[in-house]
Amino acid sequence: MRHKFTLNNENFMIPSRFYPIADLKNIRIFHKDNTIDSVINNEELASELNKHNFETGQCYSNAVKVCEIGRKLGVNIEFWVGWVEVSKGLVPIHHAWNVYDGHIIDVSISYHDAIVIKQTEEAIQKMEQKKNMRFMARTEMYAAMLRKMEPKRPPTIIDRVFGAILDEKTYIGSPDTIDNAVNTWTSIMERFPQHPTIKEMATGETRLQAALRK
Repeated sequence: MRHKFTLNNENFMIPSRFYPIADLKNIRIFHKDNTIDSVINNEELASELNKHNFETGQCYSNAVKVCEIGRKLGVNIEFWVGWVEVSKGLVPIHHAWNVYDGHIIDVSISYHDAIVIKQTEEAIQKMEQKKNMRFMARTEMYAAMLRKMEPKRPPTIIDRVFGAILDEKTYIGSPDTIDNAVNTWTSIMERFPQHPTIKEMATGETRLQAALRK
């Protein structure tokens, strides 16, 4: 099972030496079309996830926390690692998520944030057209708007992937461990210093995620 994509007129493939996956025998691809009917019928798990705050940019620790929540509830939730293509044409990022009973759970990427970023981008474009835009980096503007809209964030199972993927994200990965995931990312940075993903998230988080922490 492979996922092909193009960046700057150059073709790439996952898995590959450039985009490794830990368990080649158990690779799965999750996207909107093959998860649209995915329903997680576990109200106790849903309720427990809604009680927790999952920090943007901390996908490894978030996925570990979801595994721990599963153990406390007596259900087996797997730790998965691979790559997520947030939208067509964007650089796939190294990412961790969970799989429960064949269903994907990703508590680290927010639908709410994506909508706010899109709205902010539209506002920036209007400001640029009127030539009255302040000299503020786009990233800082996104972060400021996300902080402002934080009180309106929906519950976790509505705001994050909980079975069905509702937008254009594509996940390619396999079961893994956090130690191996960290080693894989470290190896990628050492072997491929010009890797497209490193330019976006050299520290393990995107520039926008780093701005949100400030």
